[in-house]
Amino acid sequence: MKRYRLALLFIACCACGIVRGADQPQRITIDFAKPSGRLKPLNGVNHGPYYNGENAKLGRYHAEAGFAYTRLHDVHWPCPDCVDVSTIFPIFDADADDSKYYVFAKTDDYLAAILKNKSQIVYRLGEDIEPWTHYHNKPPADFHKWAKVCVNIIRHYNDGWDNGFNYKISYWEIWNEPEIAHMWTGTRQQYLELYEVASKAIQAHDPSLKIGGPAATSIHSELVRQFLAFCRDRKLPLDFFSFHAYSGDPKSLAADAITARKLLDEYGFKQTEVHLNEWRYLPTWQGLRPSDPREFKNVPEWFARSCRAEGAAFCADVLIRMQDTPVDVMNFYCADTSPWSMFSQFGIPSKVYYTFKAFHALLASHNRVACIGLPAEGPICAAACVSDEKQSAALLLSNFKGPSTHLVVALANLPWNGTVRVEVDQLDETHDLELTQQQTIDLKEPTLELELPTNSVLLVRLSK
Repeated sequence: MKRYRLALLFIACCACGIVRGADQPQRITIDFAKPSGRLKPLNGVNHGPYYNGENAKLGRYHAEAGFAYTRLHDVHWPCPDCVDVSTIFPIFDADADDSKYYVFAKTDDYLAAILKNKSQIVYRLGEDIEPWTHYHNKPPADFHKWAKVCVNIIRHYNDGWDNGFNYKISYWEIWNEPEIAHMWTGTRQQYLELYEVASKAIQAHDPSLKIGGPAATSIHSELVRQFLAFCRDRKLPLDFFSFHAYSGDPKSLAADAITARKLLDEYGFKQTEVHLNEWRYLPTWQGLRPSDPREFKNVPEWFARSCRAEGAAFCADVLIRMQDTPVDVMNFYCADTSPWSMFSQFGIPSKVYYTFKAFHALLASHNRVACIGLPAEGPICAAACVSDEKQSAALLLSNFKGPSTHLVVALANLPWNGTVRVEVDQLDETHDLELTQQQTIDLKEPTLELELPTNSVLLVRLSK
């Protein structure tokens, strides 16, 4: 009779959803005795905090997020007033050696705001996107003169020319997405020739600088192999290779980085860095290039969605997943006040911003340790780090589009004795990286139990 009642109880629990295989906790182990190298600072962005809008005050947010790299492309678009070659040297027929024809003031202010936050600049030499007009995205009338102007821009910011600076900016990228008419109205061959002239001129000026391109629209662009073959055959400098990826699948970005490394090795560029310097959450391009403006009707909601918890979890997944790929530098698009940004037009941070802030907190520890037990193809990603002094550690978790999960985390071989203080900051639809859990655990049974909702990010901070 007792066995019968237990069976009935089990059946009732199953019917109520209390006992289900899907509800079994996911178990992982963080093994602090198994180092996994240093966490790569992949939290770069496009665009700095200096913005002309009355309501946009982004400096404090940029400082708190600690963006590792800031790439300069589409600055102040659609009304560019700095960075672009045409804004600094507006009269192309003028004497390129005479400093009075250069206008540096606005670009000086723009760069100063970035460097104040100790972010490394990736300076794109070229022009902003022009989808409808073609004032500046035509091939320069004189490639050698254009290259001389670029060298003088470098001299101003690195060598003090024309009351300039000694910023020691390393990365100089030649143009952006030259395979599309919005960016380059010339032929591919003309772009390759411009790259040859400019890269040689920059290298001759300062061989220590890192020169790169082509900022391809995709690793699968037809331009990529053509560009690599041209650089190989002409023995041109290529210190970093740049490409873009707008996707709704984090795994596709990881695959693109692996493909980039294979292609570079194939063409003999084994030391060339891999830069994914435009990326963001973009499941589809549908509606973003409409022939009829009415097709835009669903786009505002998509942009809003991409900046809510769904987009934030995607970004956390990418920042974690890309640690185990050959990528060297990444720049999210973007961090100003455009519709593509992690900030609103009024400078209000979205949930995507808080993902980058969480990653910056993880970087403070930076010594990666092994996370064991998560399926490689699953929706949950994790990265764990311990500090240099081994008195604190952190764990970053993301759940992109997976079911809500009860996570049991075993902390193996923690590098200190006694108890562990645990603080959990949560990011989801109702939390903006807010403290939701505090506890102290005994190292005799060092186990954490965490709830990871769908489309969420958790930053778990551990201290002695």
